[in-house]
Amino acid sequence: MPPHPRRRRLRRLTFLVLCCLIAGLTVCAGAALLMVNQHARQLARPNTHSELWQAYQLHAELERSLETAQAVLDERADSDALATRIEVLASLLPPLRTTSVFSHLAEPRPEIDETLNRLERISGDWLKRAPWGQPAAARNIAEEMLRQLPLLLKPTHEIIVATHIAQTNMLDDERQDLQHAFVLLAWVLAGLGICCVLLTLRVIANSRRKLLLTQRLNDLNQSLERRVEQRTQELTERKALLRYILDTSPSDVALLNDRDSHAHYVSPRLLQRTGADDESFNLTRLFNDPDEESRFLQALDEFGRLDGWETRLAGDPPYWAVVWARRLNVEGQPASLVWSFDINQRKAIEQELRLLATTDPLTGLQNRHAFVKRGVSLLKSAQRYHRQCSALMLDIDHFKRINDTHGHAFGDAVLKAVAAELSQGLREVDLLGRLGGEEFAAILPETDPQQALQVAERLRTAVQSLIFTGEDGSRLDLTLSIGVAERRPGEVRLEDLLARADRALYRAKAGGRNRTEQAPS
Repeated sequence: MPPHPRRRRLRRLTFLVLCCLIAGLTVCAGAALLMVNQHARQLARPNTHSELWQAYQLHAELERSLETAQAVLDERADSDALATRIEVLASLLPPLRTTSVFSHLAEPRPEIDETLNRLERISGDWLKRAPWGQPAAARNIAEEMLRQLPLLLKPTHEIIVATHIAQTNMLDDERQDLQHAFVLLAWVLAGLGICCVLLTLRVIANSRRKLLLTQRLNDLNQSLERRVEQRTQELTERKALLRYILDTSPSDVALLNDRDSHAHYVSPRLLQRTGADDESFNLTRLFNDPDEESRFLQALDEFGRLDGWETRLAGDPPYWAVVWARRLNVEGQPASLVWSFDINQRKAIEQELRLLATTDPLTGLQNRHAFVKRGVSLLKSAQRYHRQCSALMLDIDHFKRINDTHGHAFGDAVLKAVAAELSQGLREVDLLGRLGGEEFAAILPETDPQQALQVAERLRTAVQSLIFTGEDGSRLDLTLSIGVAERRPGEVRLEDLLARADRALYRAKAGGRNRTEQAPS
């Protein structure tokens, strides 16, 4: 017959109270043990309570310093011996200045601080004038020491006495604290023992009741085993169906344990791409860039899911993919479901479109739109960091005549050759673009007007040295006219800079072509 509900609640409450008491007493015992351990470690520390020895050393060092000073005056010791005594004296003061032992005195002793301050002041002064290899300076300091140090012998002896009293008081306090900790620990252990006895009796009573329930549980277990077998069969069939769906899916799928990166499942196509097997596959094998893996995990930890993450995955060769991920719980452990879709072909098309949008198809240089966009950025950077920047406007002389005489195919060959020569004559940081027809432009960062003129002349000479031969065997001489302009302070509009360079270009044209003109500053 099951126990009365009120009686059952009372037993549970009694058990809970005993457990809480044992837990509380255990915590108290741990705290008491920690307190005893701290006191024991403090007492066992090698250099603990060395203040009295330091005070004795200070007094003894004063006497040794007086003897050395007298020996220097009597020419029985050299200046280096006195300098050594000064350094030793100065090194003995900081421990006594920083110790807390004097706080254990029954009454404050301000004369201790006064004595230590005075010693620190005079020893610091002598230390600054340390007479290494200076006999005359050593004699002066020795005379000062013979005048001042005898007056400090009695105060330093008082420091020894005060240190001894303070240290005795401190040890008494520590012994009393240790005794209190032992008393507390004894009471806590006694209470803990009583509670453990009561809890043991309670456990024995509960075990008797559990024996009565064991047979009923055995009957229930047999029934549950039959149901578990049936449920296991159903789960096996569903798992097989799910694996078939995942294997035939157009996406690459992986289910990974978050603790050890063990793979619960990896689709065959993903294993083929990475060249791994079920045992060796992990998240590191999936990503081509370790930094991308770190960013992926950080984002997944923050949001618990990821949608449409575009990245390069590892493969032979690596490929672009869109990745999705979800946090799951598999067999009681955290796991990540990751699936991806190959977008390598789409990325290739995007790259081709981007290249067509920014590149002049004939010369391979930046087109007008890309040149202007990049040039505005360079000009703003020069303005922000107060750097010099220059622009070149370049135009092929009599290019229309070349087209009309030799045809457009020949003119295209001339444009490509000139573009290649200009690219070779500029730095990687320089920006070069074709604005249209036979007109080119260049932005030269970190370039003053004189350097820009030198670059322009070098380009003009290089193009002039190009040799072209028409279909009829005639030789074609090619020249450039160039306009140079420097960015003015505060000028951030690219069109203003290019307009001044363009006006300089027209002056070069009007001045006979095949020349370089500079715009006014």
